[in-house]
Amino acid sequence: MIQVVLSKNGDVCKFGGDAIFVFWKASPPADLSAAVSNAIDSALNIQKNCQNLVDGVNEIRIKISVTAGDVTFSVLGEKRRKYYMLIGTPVMEMSNAEKLCNPGEIIVSPSAWNHVLQATQYNFMKHSNKVHVLIQDFGPNWNHKKSQSESIRDTISVRPNLKLAANIEIEQIRPFILPFVMKCVDRSEPLDYLTEMRQVTIVFLRVELHALPSLEMIGVCNDVYQRVCHIVEKTGGVVNKLTCFDKDVSILIVFGLRGFKHELASKVALKCASNCLDMLKIVTQANVAAGVTTGMVYCGVIGHLLRKEYTVMGLPVNKAARLMCAYENIVACDRETFLQSKLRSTHFTILEQKSLKGIQHVGPVYEFNLSSKRFKVTLGTNNQPLLGRSKEIHEFMNFITHYNNGNPTNFFLVYGHARIGKTRLITELVHIAEKFFAEQGSARKQGHSNDSRRSNLDVCFIQLSEEDYKSSYSTIRLMYQPALGLNESSTPEEREEKIISKLGDVKGAHILSSLNTIFNVKFNTSMKYQNLSEEEKMLAKEMVRKMLHRMCFPMYSNWLIVIDDAEFIDEASWVYLRWCCTISRSPLFLIAIGRQKPLTASASDCLFSIPQKKVILEELDKWHNTALACQILGVKAIPVELEDLLQGFKRTGNPGWLESYLMSLIQSESLKVIYLTWHQMEDMRLVTAPEDMSGKYESGLPKEYFNTAASSYWLNWIEPRKTEYSDNDEIIPVCVLGPNFENTRKDSELTMDMMYVKTVDKLKPLEQLILKIGSVLGYNFRRDALVYLVSKEHPSDEKTFGKAIMTLFEIRILCCDTGNFTCPSSLITNRRVILGEDFQKDIKCNCVGLVRSEALQNFPNYASCGFMRFRNPVFRDTMYNLLLDEQKKKYNYLTIEFLCSHTYRCKACHSVLFERILGEEVNGQIRLLCNKTSIHGVRSTKVKIRTKNFGAKKPPPPDLPDMVASKDIILRDVSDCQCSQILSTVYATLQDCAEKAVSREKRYIARGVA
Repeated sequence: MIQVVLSKNGDVCKFGGDAIFVFWKASPPADLSAAVSNAIDSALNIQKNCQNLVDGVNEIRIKISVTAGDVTFSVLGEKRRKYYMLIGTPVMEMSNAEKLCNPGEIIVSPSAWNHVLQATQYNFMKHSNKVHVLIQDFGPNWNHKKSQSESIRDTISVRPNLKLAANIEIEQIRPFILPFVMKCVDRSEPLDYLTEMRQVTIVFLRVELHALPSLEMIGVCNDVYQRVCHIVEKTGGVVNKLTCFDKDVSILIVFGLRGFKHELASKVALKCASNCLDMLKIVTQANVAAGVTTGMVYCGVIGHLLRKEYTVMGLPVNKAARLMCAYENIVACDRETFLQSKLRSTHFTILEQKSLKGIQHVGPVYEFNLSSKRFKVTLGTNNQPLLGRSKEIHEFMNFITHYNNGNPTNFFLVYGHARIGKTRLITELVHIAEKFFAEQGSARKQGHSNDSRRSNLDVCFIQLSEEDYKSSYSTIRLMYQPALGLNESSTPEEREEKIISKLGDVKGAHILSSLNTIFNVKFNTSMKYQNLSEEEKMLAKEMVRKMLHRMCFPMYSNWLIVIDDAEFIDEASWVYLRWCCTISRSPLFLIAIGRQKPLTASASDCLFSIPQKKVILEELDKWHNTALACQILGVKAIPVELEDLLQGFKRTGNPGWLESYLMSLIQSESLKVIYLTWHQMEDMRLVTAPEDMSGKYESGLPKEYFNTAASSYWLNWIEPRKTEYSDNDEIIPVCVLGPNFENTRKDSELTMDMMYVKTVDKLKPLEQLILKIGSVLGYNFRRDALVYLVSKEHPSDEKTFGKAIMTLFEIRILCCDTGNFTCPSSLITNRRVILGEDFQKDIKCNCVGLVRSEALQNFPNYASCGFMRFRNPVFRDTMYNLLLDEQKKKYNYLTIEFLCSHTYRCKACHSVLFERILGEEVNGQIRLLCNKTSIHGVRSTKVKIRTKNFGAKKPPPPDLPDMVASKDIILRDVSDCQCSQILSTVYATLQDCAEKAVSREKRYIARGVA
């Protein structure tokens, strides 16, 4: 399409996800008639040449609208980051006309049709609205100097403006190009290196502006663009596109692109979208909306040799645009974003389901609210057991016992990732502490102890948020509120009154003003206090703080200060908490610290110096999944299919993620809760948790009993219960499958590890290519195979290649897999699969019999490693998922090509190459066979037959023989021959590669003759 446009003196203005915006410049305006004719001619050529194209499933059909008139071109942004836009009546007309057009049609607006000098140049008809014109074909009076086919095939002439563009300094276009793309250009690297499948989070913003003159509209768009860029850049995103049609301004923002990878991209994107919406509402006073989606998209450079652009394309992009249009004045997100954000479910509200154009399975849609309201935690008794935290509970019991016996250590710290269960744990620990001190008080009473300590425990539970970090001493004010009898709505006057009341008839009332900053009060600053030196003021402040602290938390009382999400403690409060440790018999602190925000220097200093007991929460073991699911859903049993799904996930040890996942299944009608009797439940395929997981004690059974890979334990365990509940007609809630349930994990798990992607983004192109091709070859692979495939994409000398291998070894991505090079075929017969991560410390090559190249003599021996592997299988999977399907097919096909030309016979057969691996086609199928040789004569050797139909739905032809007919003519002893083992291994690899290549729908059958 672009070639047709350029050949007709047109040019490309913008690429969209499924649209191209092209224009013909008419200068002087008298040339507008010729420009319109060129545009209509190009439209007809495009329709004729693209009507038979298919995308693998459906036929591609194009809608084309043509308008004409004056437009204004403007550059938006500032010096470092710029974008451009065209605005004017023709742009609005083009958008409106496109909506009237059907696929395969060309619609022309009146503004363009009025400039067609001879209507008989084209076959046309009036649109049903009697205003627009539909062009059907060239007319009898069409003036053509060249035929249509010649026009398309001819080489495009280099126009003067193209020559001018080629001479523009690169720095002038740098602000218009994304940094990582510009880096590729600076290095003179092929832009194909940027092509990959990548998991990203898409944010689509829409601003519906009022009708404004062009210049005013440009001013508003420039302001909006700069403000959005400022917010996005601070959060690690990229503004990829800005479009303006009619009154709508749309901005495409992407999180997770190369060099901008974030572990919690979905969470950051949601907060960015919310901040952008709040800003746009204030600045524009207009209707705004945002759609946020997460998923795998195509990332790369698209377009023509002379006109190209870096873009992202895929279902998540389209879905974000549809959500943006369907839900106004809110941030709407999809299920994947909801799950992967790891934000509390209180931030999300399920929205009414709407039909989205082009999206078949929409799934649940949520409204995201970045609320600054404090999250209230209820400390009521939880009848459900706390699963998988017995170790932490035991450590806390020891901690409070030692504290009660006079140990000065009074800080118990709980570290953990988002939604790992920190709040649930500390809530349980509060109940344990309350019970402990009550029992201690009862024991003192029974023993007639003279200990004056109170038997009850006073608890101050503080739930922090990002807003608290912005206010100095906010945590300290919250800490003192219960002791002073205050709340968050108390006025400064009330706080002053309570402080004076608590201090009583204190000497030195003139120094109360030193508390103004801490408690946000307004005690008068007396002249006596003003006349104090700085040192005296510090001593006075220390004295009044210590007095207030001891009056609020006296030694005879038991206080527990609980702080959740302590990463949001402000700087001043951290310093104050450190000071609290210097006070004898200070309160007991239970602090949960997450990783939503990096700790500051003040926080690190405080945590380093205070007396503490620290525990780190790990993910729960999978054997708790069934009981945890029952707790979350509020049921007694779940379907076997759901239990199998949960056990199959790589990462389900995060209780918060599991809660969000199960809630999304309920909301999408994949699951539903019904009520049955025990009699009815016995006849259904349901799984229940052990009784020990339904009370306050966990099961003592070993974990292997709960390994449901065999799907036998739970079903067998239910059987003995039938007699126990045979007379019980109690109605109980159970979970059953809904109509939309799918036993699939691909849309619910992270398909790639974010930390690994960030590591890959920092590598050089050759190093990235080695890892991508290596991932196609397998978990372990041969150097010669790697060199063969890499040379097809990136020819390089041996020294450069060895340096890249050395780097990948040193950053501990690859390691040696101890190849045996005493015989060329030994690598084939000794392949093994790595199941776990390799933690070996030494970086070295242990290959045997490897001849090292002269070019790599000055490099470490591992730069010449001949048989290597990925240290971590997850890294290999991550690299493989970055490849496009076409790249996977290509590299698998090259692997087949390599094996067919580089497979050696066994040592007994002198390690010579097999003459042929792939045999002739028979009945449309390919036989894998090896020909006779002069060494063995003609001897048939049965090889393990592995057959699989790749893509073909029909069974194999009945007349296909099982084996290749041959004679046994033994010319010499071949008892040591391992050729059959080699063939078996090679055929298995070929079969696997052929299945992934799917270049031809062929059925490969392993047959060997040695």
